[in-house]
Amino acid sequence: MKILLAVLALGAASTPLNDARHQAFIQTTDPPPSAAFPMVDRPMTAGFAVSGKREIDTIILHSSYDPVGKDPYSVRGVVRGYERYGVSAHYLIDRAGAIYRLVPEKNVSYHAGASRMPDGRTNVNRFSLGIEIMNKKDDSYTPAQYAAARYLISRLKGQYPIRYVLGHNKIAPDRKSDPWNFNWNTLRSPA
Repeated sequence: MKILLAVLALGAASTPLNDARHQAFIQTTDPPPSAAFPMVDRPMTAGFAVSGKREIDTIILHSSYDPVGKDPYSVRGVVRGYERYGVSAHYLIDRAGAIYRLVPEKNVSYHAGASRMPDGRTNVNRFSLGIEIMNKKDDSYTPAQYAAARYLISRLKGQYPIRYVLGHNKIAPDRKSDPWNFNWNTLRSPA
């Protein structure tokens, strides 16, 4: 399966995919078997709007952890935090690479906040899918998380005409810095 990932060069201005200044990486790989990445349904009770059909063309990657619990990488703690703040994501990837489906893709998840796409569009939640990957600002992602992210992005690209795969920092640079310490090159090829 062809995987096209648009990765903005560090420090470069955000630009549309077809802009010559936009750095695009193309890699041909077969996604790993889905059995290697358990998909766990963990429905959110808040932080999203029920929606009908929507046109999805963007994936936004985020970082999350539980700053108040005993275990910063507790899925339960992270989800409680989302519910407390009225936010969510469609997916959450834990440290072991398990993928939690938090909000059905057809619904609008409140993950992007005030933001602007490279092509100028706003209201990013309306046409995007949010993927949270558990990590702290001073930590690194695990190989299992990178593999799960590659798998999930590949699967979503097979379902939707994805034009952008961006970090939260690329659509809200004045207020967000995640995904922290993310190595975008790992999405192009196995680690």
